[in-house]
Amino acid sequence: MSKHVPLIVVAVFLLVTAGAIYLGVRHANDASDNNETPGPPPALTKAVQPAPGQPTPTGMSLEGAKIEQRDPQGALEWTVTAHGDLEFDKDSQTVTGRNVRFEMTDKAQMPCLLDAPVFRADYDAKVLTFDEGVTGRMTSNSAAFRVNHLVFTFSTQKLVGSGGVRFSQGQYLATAQNIVVDPKAKKVRLSGGVRFEKRR
Repeated sequence: MSKHVPLIVVAVFLLVTAGAIYLGVRHANDASDNNETPGPPPALTKAVQPAPGQPTPTGMSLEGAKIEQRDPQGALEWTVTAHGDLEFDKDSQTVTGRNVRFEMTDKAQMPCLLDAPVFRADYDAKVLTFDEGVTGRMTSNSAAFRVNHLVFTFSTQKLVGSGGVRFSQGQYLATAQNIVVDPKAKKVRLSGGVRFEKRR
């Protein structure tokens, strides 16, 4: 056997080893490059307040500081306007605001205006809640009232209030614990320790 054979075997072994090391290093660099460039982050889906004109629950549109509610035929039923912003929470289907004015339109038989420091619309429960002292008046006559807490229910279209009720019309003033304003029937009902007095 030639004495040069072992040298050839050693040279081939070194070449194979060097090739394996080169391929291994190159593969590791490719993998690290792939890890350094992740795809774009997922888009956020929760909207705290919709863009102007973006539809919210059926029949309702919310833009800045105003809500409008329309019936299936498109007729305006009521509006809520806030001095600040109204905030819509998509997950809970609620709208909240402060220092708001609620206006029931002429579609109601007895349209009225409400002013309240705190407002919440719950579209799952289909109610509007006014709190921390609510004042109201019927736009078709001289009747006015004040109550601590008031709820407007979509289905009945009634205003139901409780706590510290004061109702006035013309020369008469009444106090009570509860009040129900039914615009469709053109009626106001007081209950709970009702007292009437005639003002001079």
